[in-house]
Amino acid sequence: MAFGDLDSKDAVLSAIAEYDKLGQSEFLSKYGFRKSRSYFLILNNNSSDSKAIIGAAHACQFPIHGPLAASDFSGGANTVKRKLEAMGFIVSKNSINQHDGQPPKPVLTSRSLIKRTKKRGHANNKNSGPR
Repeated sequence: MAFGDLDSKDAVLSAIAEYDKLGQSEFLSKYGFRKSRSYFLILNNNSSDSKAIIGAAHACQFPIHGPLAASDFSGGANTVKRKLEAMGFIVSKNSINQHDGQPPKPVLTSRSLIKRTKKRGHANNKNSGPR
């Protein structure tokens, strides 16, 4: 079994429960992962190291094969983030801890900025330009 075989949301939820029970340091040590630098799984206003969660979730779904090691797969947007989001999870480039206990703010896109501007009555306002 490999990274691509993991498809159980319940296995991921079991890994998250273990992460919460053990705490970050003990969980990462148990499974041989380092702290995430980029991608964090966000659930119930908590964040966890996404790659380590995937490694542990593999053991939950495939107990005979055990966990995936950090060297068994690469982390990042094209692997771990994509897999977790396909299962319905939220993955952020920032952990909750980097937001003082608050979930990450949504990314402001040009489309959402245009909508906000129109709602506030600034669109097509000839007097809103520089003076």
